[in-house]
Amino acid sequence: MVNRGSLRSFTLLNFLTLFIVVNCNTSCPNYHHCEFHPGHKLDCFSRWGSHSKKEWRCEQQPGTGTSKKTYTLIIQQETYCTRLGQNEKIQIFENKNMTAMAVENPESQNCTKVIFKGTPKNLFRCGPPVVASFYRHSGILDVKVGWLKHDNKLIQGYTVRYRPMGELSWEISDGKGSREIRLNSNWTYVVEIKCISNSKCSQCPWSAPYIIPPELKMQPILTGLKEMEHPVAKGSCLVSLTWKTVEIERPDGYFVSIHKASGEPPSEHFNTTDTEIRLHLSCSVYTVNISGFNNVSVSPALSQTIKSCDSIPRMDTERLNVTVHSNISFTVHWEPQLLNNYVCYSVEWNQKNQHRAAYLSFFENTWSNWTLNFTEPLEPYKRYSLSLHTRPNRETCNLKHINSSESTFGSKYFYYMEGSPISAPTNISCYNVTSSSVVLQWSQIPEEDLRGFLLGYNIYYKEYNNRNTRTAEKVVSVDADLTSYVIEELKSGTRYQVNISGVTQAGKGVRSITCFFKTYKPVYMKDNVIIVVFVTTIVLLIVACPALKRSKAILWPSIPNPENSNAIQKIEKSCEIELLDSLQTLKVEEWHTNSLQIIEESALRVSLLNLFAVETKEDSGLMAPEQIQEDPIKDIILDQPANLEMTGLPNTQTAFTCGYTTLEIFQQTVKFQCSPTSSQEARDELHNMSEIKPVLDYVGQFCSSPTFDLCTRL
Repeated sequence: MVNRGSLRSFTLLNFLTLFIVVNCNTSCPNYHHCEFHPGHKLDCFSRWGSHSKKEWRCEQQPGTGTSKKTYTLIIQQETYCTRLGQNEKIQIFENKNMTAMAVENPESQNCTKVIFKGTPKNLFRCGPPVVASFYRHSGILDVKVGWLKHDNKLIQGYTVRYRPMGELSWEISDGKGSREIRLNSNWTYVVEIKCISNSKCSQCPWSAPYIIPPELKMQPILTGLKEMEHPVAKGSCLVSLTWKTVEIERPDGYFVSIHKASGEPPSEHFNTTDTEIRLHLSCSVYTVNISGFNNVSVSPALSQTIKSCDSIPRMDTERLNVTVHSNISFTVHWEPQLLNNYVCYSVEWNQKNQHRAAYLSFFENTWSNWTLNFTEPLEPYKRYSLSLHTRPNRETCNLKHINSSESTFGSKYFYYMEGSPISAPTNISCYNVTSSSVVLQWSQIPEEDLRGFLLGYNIYYKEYNNRNTRTAEKVVSVDADLTSYVIEELKSGTRYQVNISGVTQAGKGVRSITCFFKTYKPVYMKDNVIIVVFVTTIVLLIVACPALKRSKAILWPSIPNPENSNAIQKIEKSCEIELLDSLQTLKVEEWHTNSLQIIEESALRVSLLNLFAVETKEDSGLMAPEQIQEDPIKDIILDQPANLEMTGLPNTQTAFTCGYTTLEIFQQTVKFQCSPTSSQEARDELHNMSEIKPVLDYVGQFCSSPTFDLCTRL
C-alpha cells in the first residue's frame, strides 16, 4: 500500500493544538521578512463534521524535520483579519474571498510562510471514500466504496482510475454504485478513487492509492494426509494435513474451514499462515476446505474428505447392536458399562461408502439403549453403517467444536430388510484335477449384489453326460470367508459340472455359470513299467552317445592323410635339387619308340628304394618286423625278373611302406642318398641310365602307384 503524504491539519473549531496564540490588531501582519517555502503546501476547505456541522480545515504538508516547529495561521477576508487562538471560534464569510497564511517559526529571522487563496463557497469538499473494498475473480475487479453519511447524500457518482504497477498512464472508469473492471489477472495494479464534482461537492480529491495484487487462481495442493502413530484417545486419531501453493502465487494466508460430512453443526473457521494443521478427530467423516487469500482475492478451495480411523472397531452384538423396527425407526443398544463415564451420545448412520450421514445426539444416563425415530426412510436391501460417538460434555450434548470434541465407541452394519443375492460368484476355475478330486476357486459376490449378510456358499456338482439322463446332484455348503474348496470322492474318468451360489438370511441366490471338468483315469502298474523303461532308454541314449564318441577317440584314433603332413615340406632343398638334376638326364624321345634298352635297372630300383624308405632301425621298436608291409614298388616295374642283381649301390635293407613316418627318419634316408660319398655311385648309375636309347616310350610308365608324387616328376 502507498501511504498518503504526511498532512498537518489546522482545524478552526476546537482542534488547534500546534499554534501560538497571538493578539491580533485591526491589521494583519504580513511577515515580509519570512520567505515563501516552495516545498510546502497549504489547503483550506470545509466539510461536514462529526456533529453534522460544517467545519473549516486548513492542512499543510510540511518539509522534513518540522515536527518540533511552531506555526501561526492568519486568515483575512477583505478588512477582516484574525489570528487563531486555542479553542477559539471564528466566523468565515462564504461569499467573500479568503486568504490564509501559515507562518513557520514566526519569531525567528529564518521563518517561512505559505499562502492559500480561495472563495469559501467553492471550498466544500466531499470524500475521499472512507472505505473501499476490492475483490478479484475471473479477470474482473469488483470495486465497492463507502462515503461519510452526509457526503453520501451529496455524491452522485465516482471515478476509478487504475494502472499496472510501474506504468504512468491511467485508465478511467466512471459510474455509480459497485463497479466491475476487467484486468489482467496476473498483474499488480494501482487504484485511486474520487467522487464526481457537482454543485454541492465542489472539491473531490483522489484517495490514497490502493495496491491490488495479482488474482489467486490456483487452489492449494495437498502434499500430505496421515494419521499420527499415537492417537490422543481411544476411538479418535490425530490427523496431519500439509499443503503448498504454486510459485507464482504467494497468498498472505489461508482460510481453513472444517465441518462434519453429516452436516451436524458447528462448522469451524480460522485463518493461518502455516501450511500444516493438526486435527484431533473422532472416527467420523469430515470435510476440510483450504483456500489461499490476499487482500483482494481468494483462491479456489482445496476440499479434502477425511475419514479418520481406518480401522473403526466393529462391535459384536453384546457391545453394540441395532434392532430395526421399521424403515423410520430402530433402537441402538450398547454395553451398560459405558454409562459410568458418558451421558451424551451421538449416532450417525448412512449407506456404506456414502459420506453424507444422518445424525442424532441425545442424553441418556439410565438405560443403555436409545430408540431413534427419523423422517428419511431406510431403503430395503441396502447395507447401512451405524457409529456411536461419546461426548465428554455434560451440559449439552450438542457438538461445541470440532477438535477434541468426541470419540467413537464403535460401529455396526445393519439392514432394514434383507434379500437373496442377485448375482453369483465369478471367475470359477477348476485345477489340480486328479482321478478322485478337484480344487474349485471363485471370486466373491459384489457387496451391492448381496442384499444381505452373506452366510456362506452352496456348491452344486453332478456328473455330466450328453444323453440328458438325470444324475443325482450333490450340494456342499462352505463358509462365507472361503473362496476355494476341494471336492473329493469323485469317480475316475468322469465328466462333471459345477455351479456356485451365495446364501443370505433371505435364502439362496442365483447360480453361477457352469464349470466343467473331467477326472483322470487311474494309471496301472504295467503302464508304469512301460513308461519307466521308455524314459530310461531315452536317458541312456542321451548320456551314452557322448561317452562312446570319447572312447572311440581314445582307443581308435584316426590316421591322418600323409599328403597333409608337414614332413614332406621339410625336405632339404639341396637334396631335392641334386636328385632332380640327375633324373633330368632321362629324356624321352617320342620320335624313336621302336626299341627299349635297360641298363643297370637294379641300380635305379635300389636308388628308389633307398630314397623312399620310411622305416629305420630306430623305428623298429614301434612295429614288429613281420608287420612291415611288403614293398609295393615290386609291382610297379613291368615284367621285371624277380632275381635281378643289384649292383653299384650300397646294399641297404630298408623296408618301404605306404604309411606315415617321422621327419627325423625321413631326413636320415634322404641325407644318405644325397651325400657325396655314399651316393656318388648311384648318381653315376643314374647318369648311365641317361644313355638309354631314344626308343624308350615314357619312363613314367615304370610307376603306377599314386602314392609317389616323385614318379610323376620322372
